Amino acid sequence: MKKSICLIMAVLTLMLTFTACSEKEPEINTDNLPAITVGVSKGKNPQDEVLYGLELHFPENGYKLEYKEYDDGQQAIEALEKGEIDFTLIATKHDYNLYGSDSLLNMGPVYFYPVAIYLKSWDSPDDIENGASIAIPDDAENMARALLLLEANGYITLKDGAGLNAKIEDIEKNEKGYEIKPVAHDKVADSGADILVMGSVEAMNAGYERGFDAVVSETSDSESAVEYATIFLVRKADINTAETELVKKYFFTRRMYNAIDGSNDNILAPMFDLK
Repeated sequence: MKKSICLIMAVLTLMLTFTACSEKEPEINTDNLPAITVGVSKGKNPQDEVLYGLELHFPENGYKLEYKEYDDGQQAIEALEKGEIDFTLIATKHDYNLYGSDSLLNMGPVYFYPVAIYLKSWDSPDDIENGASIAIPDDAENMARALLLLEANGYITLKDGAGLNAKIEDIEKNEKGYEIKPVAHDKVADSGADILVMGSVEAMNAGYERGFDAVVSETSDSESAVEYATIFLVRKADINTAETELVKKYFFTRRMYNAIDGSNDNILAPMFDLK
């Protein structure tokens, strides 16, 4: 009886093994496949997280996805215009408007790196004392974003029209006497201030997870997010090519949204809505 049971178990195990092997998708050798190249920022991550779904299904459609890294969005835009890459996931609307090319097409915003407020000395904004110190980045872009976020949440009031050009001198009201301390963007976390206003990358590097530790973050409809969100940028001449059509099938999908929303340490936030 025992021998019969063992024999049956062995047969079942063998059948399951054959079934698993038959269901496994055959691996595709991508060495000789033509590449579609995307421009990304150095280090790729988290762009490779966002594009993983695209990269995964490229081989079955006859292509492979390759990454080319750039220092900033302006470099990537120039490379795109020259035909060195096929699309970008680094350039922002701000970069695009500054570059001013008629040969490129903005397909829409994809994600942004939110600036957020973190408390060092208190657990709740209700506990913040008058005269508390607030550290913000000292570069023009991030200083303006930090000041706008502080204004939107009632910490200060800026002069009318300050917008994305806001500076310390544009603070019109500071009724609780906060000490605003501009420091290098990567030194905000180590500034010793009671309140920290910093970007998601700097927060992650300092051990914060935006989704859990931030008091409040920039929202996708904020002036800052709209201006500095990463956009899906292609050449107008290539808009109807098979390569671009393949890429377009993935962008702005639920899979891409979830990849952005679930990025490591909440470093990214989606800039598009699911239809």
